[in-house]
Amino acid sequence: MQKKRMIGLAVHGTLLFILFLTIYPLFVMVISSLKTNIQIYQNLYFFSLPLHFEHYKIAFGQIYRSILNSLIITAGNVLLTLIISTLAGYAFARFQFKGKNLLFMTMMMMMMVPYFLILIPQFIISQKMHLLNTYAVQILPPSSAFAILSTFLITTHMESLPKSLFEMATIEGASDFKIFYYIALPLSKPILATVCITTLISSWNNYIWPLVSANAEKVRPVILQVSKVVASTYQMPGVNFAAYVIASVPLLLIFTVATKPFVEGLTAGAVKA
Repeated sequence: MQKKRMIGLAVHGTLLFILFLTIYPLFVMVISSLKTNIQIYQNLYFFSLPLHFEHYKIAFGQIYRSILNSLIITAGNVLLTLIISTLAGYAFARFQFKGKNLLFMTMMMMMMVPYFLILIPQFIISQKMHLLNTYAVQILPPSSAFAILSTFLITTHMESLPKSLFEMATIEGASDFKIFYYIALPLSKPILATVCITTLISSWNNYIWPLVSANAEKVRPVILQVSKVVASTYQMPGVNFAAYVIASVPLLLIFTVATKPFVEGLTAGAVKA
């Protein structure tokens, strides 16, 4: 019993230490956003009075347009990725067709290709299609990349669903679309939530591709705009930290609310029926 207790204390202590390493940088970022440059240099790691909430007003005034851009881009990526991956995942899980295994393995192999290898060809294609500095260039190419992992997750989950449900629906005369819409999708809500969250995070944090393809201010996402926030020397870098906090809030809120379905989705296809 004593040995188990010591092991338990060691495990909990390690987890608390990891939690501290994860949260403390966020804490420093938040408190630094409320300081002037002098306060930051004098006391970086703890609060300093007075608190300067005006930094958030200055930062928000410079990034609110880019936040709207990021919301549009992220919504487009999530929607398009869901459409592609759910249809493809259902097809791979339910139908038998020539070249199915080869196509699926080829798609999985594409996950191993470093993104930087296709960056230049992707840029050239987008340039020839006149898509640069548009919302489309930040939605179409990234969605094709996000859909690969999403298709794998959804295929694995749908293969774990009881085949008897689909067989009964077929006997009752339901079409493939009705089976997909009324049976497969409702039973796949956990994995769809996981796909939504992973796509949302990847899209919101996508930095390299927008940097080379959509740097115009009218379509610039917030992840690029935060590096261009300016203020007086006295207020910097507190205003920069305020911009980072504002840009992080949407993801923190969504992930906090959706943690349970995210975990359920990751484990949904672990056991096949």
